[in-house]
Amino acid sequence: ALTPSPLAARQQTPAETTRAQKPAEQPQAPQIPPRPSGQIANIRLDIGITDQRGDQKPSTKTVTMLVADRETGRIRTSRGSIMLNIDARPDIPREGRVRVTLTLEYRPQGTSASDDPMPITETLTVITEEGRSVVVSQSADPASDRTVKVELKATVQR
Repeated sequence: ALTPSPLAARQQTPAETTRAQKPAEQPQAPQIPPRPSGQIANIRLDIGITDQRGDQKPSTKTVTMLVADRETGRIRTSRGSIMLNIDARPDIPREGRVRVTLTLEYRPQGTSASDDPMPITETLTVITEEGRSVVVSQSADPASDRTVKVELKATVQR
């Protein structure tokens, strides 16, 4: 007569029996946390563009947009090759400060048929004091004595 081996005679524990009967669990996709909502406030953004060419009188453009906290504002303006596009996303990280991500595309009209000013394209993020105007960029045209200055003022409106 054959004697059963000690391994074959061993009984499974209840936990081993349950594990053996459970189907393998599928790995779950990582949960994406919900985007934190912004404050219940609008931010007025005043964006000033000053285009200076040599000794000529500077050309100034002002764009104003009202955007909810942590939302995006977009303005598109063009005619032919002339273009002014602005995207902005303000955020109120704490009282008295405003963080703004700003993208600007600007191509002004030339002063003559042979003058075709180089376009300006900028993307930047700044933290500014609420209600205070600040120069966020000043760029130079590599082919001329033209400079373009961009100012930003962010005012929270509750």
